Amino acid sequence: MGIKKPNRELNSDYDIMIVGGGPAGISTWLHLHKNVVDLAEKTLLIEKARYPRDKLCGGALGGWTLDTLNELDIQIDVPQVEIDKIKCIFGENVYEHEERNFFKIIRRRDFDHSLAKTALSRGMHLHQNEAFVDFKRNGKYLLVKTSKGTYKIKV
Repeated sequence: MGIKKPNRELNSDYDIMIVGGGPAGISTWLHLHKNVVDLAEKTLLIEKARYPRDKLCGGALGGWTLDTLNELDIQIDVPQVEIDKIKCIFGENVYEHEERNFFKIIRRRDFDHSLAKTALSRGMHLHQNEAFVDFKRNGKYLLVKTSKGTYKIKV
């Protein structure tokens, strides 16, 4: 079977492109959806992998993260462990902090997938397995090249 070539047609269906479907990218879209629905409807989020996907970073959520999710009316139901105390040792220097619900440790794979499903249920346009390649300015627009095509985007 031959290799399928990416679609190289110019796509101008979206005004905004968010690159990356981790918590930062998805929460950006969720904040747009909460505050400026018209812009959220014209926004595309591209993610180079497919959900659920593994990430090579830690799965710690700061306590403020849960406050932000509550403001967005999002309940994340993934296994988690609450951390109330941290201790950092640098040579002879010791730093400690104790605060209820300071961190939660979660599986990033589950958390990101749950967040993406919530955003999709609210209307987010998501292209998975599509990686950002490059962009260039073209007048008032950006021409954004991905692994699957080219987009004419305002932001």
